[in-house]
Amino acid sequence: MEQANTIDDLYKIIERYSSGKDIFFRGQSAKYPSITCSIARDKGHLENEYAIYAESIEMKQPEFEALSKPIQRVAKMQHYGIPTRLIDITSGPRIALFFAVQNSDNTDDGYVYLYSQQQHDLDSKNVRLLSLLVTLENYEIKNIQQNYQNEFGETISEEEILALAQETTFVQQEEGFRELNPRLFNQEGTFAICGNEVVDGEIQRQLKTLDSVEPLVIVKIPYEYKASIKRELDEKYAVNETFIYPELPSVASYLKDKYKYKQISNDKAYDLMEEKIISTGTARRISLVILLSKPSNIEEIKNSAMNLIEEYKAKYDVVWIYVAKDRNDYIMRNWVLTGQWISNKLPQSSQPVRIDEVVDSQGYSWKQGDSYSVLSDFYEENIFVDDKELYVKYQTSYQDLRVMYDRLQNLFLAQNFDLFKKDANQYARLVNQYFIAQSDFGKSRNKQLDDFFYNYHEFTSMFDNIFEWCRRDDLNDRAWQYFISNCFKEANQAVNVIDSSKEIWKKKLNVTQEDIENYNCVIEENVYNNE
Repeated sequence: MEQANTIDDLYKIIERYSSGKDIFFRGQSAKYPSITCSIARDKGHLENEYAIYAESIEMKQPEFEALSKPIQRVAKMQHYGIPTRLIDITSGPRIALFFAVQNSDNTDDGYVYLYSQQQHDLDSKNVRLLSLLVTLENYEIKNIQQNYQNEFGETISEEEILALAQETTFVQQEEGFRELNPRLFNQEGTFAICGNEVVDGEIQRQLKTLDSVEPLVIVKIPYEYKASIKRELDEKYAVNETFIYPELPSVASYLKDKYKYKQISNDKAYDLMEEKIISTGTARRISLVILLSKPSNIEEIKNSAMNLIEEYKAKYDVVWIYVAKDRNDYIMRNWVLTGQWISNKLPQSSQPVRIDEVVDSQGYSWKQGDSYSVLSDFYEENIFVDDKELYVKYQTSYQDLRVMYDRLQNLFLAQNFDLFKKDANQYARLVNQYFIAQSDFGKSRNKQLDDFFYNYHEFTSMFDNIFEWCRRDDLNDRAWQYFISNCFKEANQAVNVIDSSKEIWKKKLNVTQEDIENYNCVIEENVYNNE
């Protein structure tokens, strides 16, 4: 998955993935569990697809009498909002982007799907067969063959029917769509015709979803940028409601929204999480981290950041501000926006490097997170783990390591260096395996608990470093002892924190000793099995 914060971002992604291929696009205002055609969303509609087709034509005969092909009639039905097996797509990336950001008040992220598929014209065998199936109650092969010959004056084999019936087909955009479906034509639109499921050589009423077609890439449009992209589409390219929906009600809706009074709220929309003074001898500097407390678009986020920076301008020459969208992103330091203000009175020699070349008239620079939203998805899926599970993993590995650690530390303090080196050589690989395993344990959504777990990492890291110094044969005895002593010193700092807090967290998380004892730590077994 990719992320686009601007129209240009989307075009750069298209350029990377298209490589001269024919590309279709689909824009959605949110990510749905499945991309289905309208007729498949209701069991009754799907089972009576042929009846809906026939009754639509009968009820609106003047609208359909000039249309001779089943696909033309189905496209017209789609225009009127009648359930069909068609799924709207477009050959225009800006059109797809509009659909992704159209409802900029919806706090869901938008998505643009890119498909590389063979284009079929309206008279292709694929399109003919799938549109014919819409009209038939009886899916027996012989009945399909007879109706195909009657409708198109051609024969079709059983093998062709079974192969083409289950193939979702992408139709190329044509001039003929202008009369069939004016709205679709304005949208540079066309459609994919959903194929049927085929089981044991029999065509089923069940239709395939568009999920059966693998997209080249899915582009995420973060909620924060929906409003700014929608405005850019209107102002630069005149892609707006009146272009997409040429009917008069759409014009009214567009004008009301365009000229509606919009005020950026000054209400506090964030929590100040961190305030760190990082002054130098020549500049007073501070770093701020805020966590958004409600969904906000990028203009609102900037406004909040500037309001907070204003409070610090009198005391500091440089202010950095880092904005996290939610608590997960705060823990992972995944910023939706980074801001920087530098006083114009500060000498050039004392100024830090700008985070962006563009500086506004008030001295602000901004850096937008180019992939914060897709990173957030990755963290949610792969990084964050249940707190109780994490505690058991960390505590179990810690208990195993402490047995080896305490023995080595006692030998070192007793200056029994020969036995120390012998045991260190035996433990080195195993401790390194624990160190690697802890890196994959994951993170807690509780910042305090996550900070506590960091001490386990520190302990294991310092323990692992001991073996690196043990292997150094270029050091004299005094230097060798000094560096290893420092490792023990830093590891013991982590040990003190862990030992003073582990029971508190154990109780908070309702972890029992049985939970810890029942956790199977297979690291040692794997290490020795590989030897």
